[in-house]
Amino acid sequence: MKASRILTLIATMLALTVFQGMALADYSFDLDTPPTHADGEIGVLVQFHNTLTNTGSSDDSYVISFVKDAPSDWAATMCEGATCYPPHITEITVDLAAGSQTNLDMDLTPLSEGQGSITMTVTSVGNPLLRIDQTFTVSTLDFDFHVPAQGAVAAVGFLQAFHTTLTNNSDADDILTVSMVKNAPTGWTSTICVGSTCYPPHITEVEVNLSAGGQTNLDIDLTPGNVGEGSVTVTITSGNNPAQSDTKTFTAITPGLDVLLVAGDNGMGSDAWYLDAITAAGKSVGTWKRQEMGALDNMDISEFGTVVWETGNVNGGLDNDDMSALTYFVLHGGNLFLSGQDLAFNYCNPASPFFTFSSKSWFNSVLKTDYASAEGPGDFAAGFEGDNVTEDLFFNLYGGDGADNNVSMDALTAMADAIATIEYGSGNVGAVRSSYGEGKSFFCGFAYEGIDTEATRHAFMTQAMLWFDGELTPVGDMVAPLLASIPYASPNPFNPQTNIRFEVGGSQSVQAEVTIYNVKGQAVRNLMQGSVSPGPQNLVWDGRNNDGRTLATGIYMARVRLADESKTVKMTLVK
Repeated sequence: MKASRILTLIATMLALTVFQGMALADYSFDLDTPPTHADGEIGVLVQFHNTLTNTGSSDDSYVISFVKDAPSDWAATMCEGATCYPPHITEITVDLAAGSQTNLDMDLTPLSEGQGSITMTVTSVGNPLLRIDQTFTVSTLDFDFHVPAQGAVAAVGFLQAFHTTLTNNSDADDILTVSMVKNAPTGWTSTICVGSTCYPPHITEVEVNLSAGGQTNLDIDLTPGNVGEGSVTVTITSGNNPAQSDTKTFTAITPGLDVLLVAGDNGMGSDAWYLDAITAAGKSVGTWKRQEMGALDNMDISEFGTVVWETGNVNGGLDNDDMSALTYFVLHGGNLFLSGQDLAFNYCNPASPFFTFSSKSWFNSVLKTDYASAEGPGDFAAGFEGDNVTEDLFFNLYGGDGADNNVSMDALTAMADAIATIEYGSGNVGAVRSSYGEGKSFFCGFAYEGIDTEATRHAFMTQAMLWFDGELTPVGDMVAPLLASIPYASPNPFNPQTNIRFEVGGSQSVQAEVTIYNVKGQAVRNLMQGSVSPGPQNLVWDGRNNDGRTLATGIYMARVRLADESKTVKMTLVK
């Protein structure tokens, strides 16, 4: 059935709101869509024809993007006017004069049995508050396994029912086989209910007779027997055509876990690095796959003391529902660790199609941060000196055994009542921690999973968890450090040499190491290694590397390590 939606702003806002020098009412558009579901054949392109019309009184541009949710071998493309783009182009910009229109086609080609969808987003550049999301689905199956939700926060001892619908779309009667595989802790039970009949837990496969066009309710029930995370995987197979099957996984997570890990990277697998680090920090954890399991509401998310949320490099990794739930969560005492590329740019910079005034306000008020600028790839980072949460951290943002995906990072601004806690090699702020209401937040402008070593990722997450838990030793109670003074370089900037000065505390000699790194995190000079006595120290660096060659103009970091303590000094070599 044809669906037509027109986005306009109500007349009372005409005199109240101005955006980029134009009244918001100057911008509006219409997306005229065809039926949004189609039956497909393997190898045959299915095209959904749409019409985009600029119904406003001003010329405008529109960002058109799409996300494919289909078997990996299916192909998804889009066409605008007479131009069709290759599958790897998932975002374009279309310019339309006031009153003009263009054809906008979304194409999905099934290359195997199954069901798939493509979700198109149209956003006005003139007024990013105007946005439409439309999903188109294609099925090569003779049946439909309709699943409204695949995830739930479920209390121990209470049955969680996942209500689904099974429909025979073919012209012939069929016997559909429903099989279930449980992947849950011992003590959890799972059952299948068809219509009004519920089968005992040991029945994991049933046959459903459906006449042509027939439909039945299909409930998948999961009852947690203890604190943890569990799932069941259900596969529907056609009796008439056994090659046709559809599989869905249903997951329940109980309150009582220390951490809820939200994987918002659209199945890219970045959550594996977080899960490993959270476990290493001694925390119990459940994983909520955001795109598969749906949005979390205020009550669900508040069942957990700490939420670690990752978006990888997914543009628009948060939506209004997510921000609303996280506001409630932090305001009422929750701890939030948030990481992802381009997040601050996406929501705080008007040049982004995901920007809104409310999203910028959310970053400013809840996370106490703002977008400062783009941060180039291939950089290293370190904790700020004197920050007892991060000061011992020093790491590359790429390579090693990390995800190696930090290609589009954000430099941040820390608001007046926030703490800049991670610094890029450029000197820009890479992470900000703050408090809001009764809760705390720790926001990274880069992909945490891209940190280059497991040891550093574990140390980073452990320190963040200790800060969340209030278990870091107050400064006044700390044992006198071996580094009795903060190292510094003088002169700085320098040419041709500088003095690196620090003081060794205590009453005994300790092992010391001073290493110079470039902005890529590469060690270029091993300045000293050996035993040093208590008292002031002065090392001269002549701006040369280990081979005696003079280094180029740029920023360098001196890492001063005494036993298990270390601090870094940023220096600028000028010619």
